[in-house]
Amino acid sequence: MKERLVKKADDLKSRAEYLNEHPEERDPDTSFDCEVCEDQVWIPMRRFKNSEEEDILEGDFFSGQVHPSQAGNWATKVHWQCWCSKRKAEKKRIQKVDKQSGLSRRFKQRIFDNYTFLDPKDFPAEDYDQVMQLVESQRSAYQTAIDYAESFETMKEDGRSFGLLGSYGTGKTHLLGAITNELNRKGVQAVFVNTSEFFGQLKESFEKDENGKWVTTTRASELIEMMKTCDHLSLDDLGKEKPTDFVLDVLYRIVNYRYENMLPINFTTNASLEEMEQQVGGAIYRRMVEMASGYLKEICGESYEQLLLRKL
Repeated sequence: MKERLVKKADDLKSRAEYLNEHPEERDPDTSFDCEVCEDQVWIPMRRFKNSEEEDILEGDFFSGQVHPSQAGNWATKVHWQCWCSKRKAEKKRIQKVDKQSGLSRRFKQRIFDNYTFLDPKDFPAEDYDQVMQLVESQRSAYQTAIDYAESFETMKEDGRSFGLLGSYGTGKTHLLGAITNELNRKGVQAVFVNTSEFFGQLKESFEKDENGKWVTTTRASELIEMMKTCDHLSLDDLGKEKPTDFVLDVLYRIVNYRYENMLPINFTTNASLEEMEQQVGGAIYRRMVEMASGYLKEICGESYEQLLLRKL
């Protein structure tokens, strides 16, 4: 009898785990939102003494299927959380991550599937080599970005980052947004920020005290803390902001914290590596380049807009 009741509870748990992975296969005829717990969310059970694996449904316990002489062995009450509750909690978490991601409505549409490449054959002969150079470097960066997103669980263990260099309008931001969107889809707290806009928001969040001195507000602290501690951070247009002492100090605090705690920082920049070092300083530069080692790509060539003006 015991084995049959334990198997019944185990079968219910197994069904819940299966539906968690395959929600589309729930019973279409059930009147409940969740056929497993019948919308109870938490299922009361009884656990066998000194065991963490042998449970029976409390309904079976009180139905007389457990002999009175054995009832004392099932005295421990447990409440098993159904898959539907876990799934709802995960959905809320992902929605919160998506809200915090920093991606605009336009860039939430930037995914790997809609990244486009120019066709060199559509351009005059004198532009063929230039377009081919752009496309080849884009394809290399594109594949590396996909590899990074697909291997993120491994990458994050070493704080491995992805960096893109190149002129404006060459598709760098699209790839950074695609990585962020893909990680968010997987439930990773991935934050995407344009560095110029971030520092603009940060400055606006400061206030003056009664003596006219600028002081940090809760909002400013929250912005910096989010940048420091999120699972994955993407900095778009790094180096475009004016490198004031304030900017470099805040940027160093963010980068150094993430560097020390093995937290990835993806970035794009229109600057060369030499120019990037001059713009952000040696300490920030060395940390970011080290973290992106092996995943640092350059997209070579003119912008889409410049090339399309000369399209046949």
